[in-house]
Amino acid sequence: MPTLEGVKTLRVPPGTAHGTVQRLRGEGPPKLGSGSPPARGDLHYRFVIDVPKQLDSEQQSAVEEMSKVFNGDPRAKLFAGSSSTRANSGADAKGAGDGAS
Repeated sequence: MPTLEGVKTLRVPPGTAHGTVQRLRGEGPPKLGSGSPPARGDLHYRFVIDVPKQLDSEQQSAVEEMSKVFNGDPRAKLFAGSSSTRANSGADAKGAGDGAS
C-alpha cells in the first residue's frame, strides 16, 4: 500500500469484506502544530474487491476446487430459509384471494 513515506505491506485478515475500512496509525499527513519532528496522523484505507466477469479455464478450475473444500455452494445457507418463506407468503396470498370471492 502506498503511503507518504513509501510502501507498506498489509496483512489482510481472512473474511475481510468489500468496503471494510482500516487504518495505519502514524502513516498519514503531519499534524499541524505538533512540534518537531511533527506527529503524523492516521492513514485510512478501504478494501475494494473486484470480481471478474469472465474466468479463464485455470481460474474456473481453482473456483471448482475451492467449492469442493467448502463442501458445495458457500451461499446455500444464506438463502436456505427464504424459499420456504416465499412459498408460504404466496400460498397465503392465494388463499386470501380464494376466500374473498
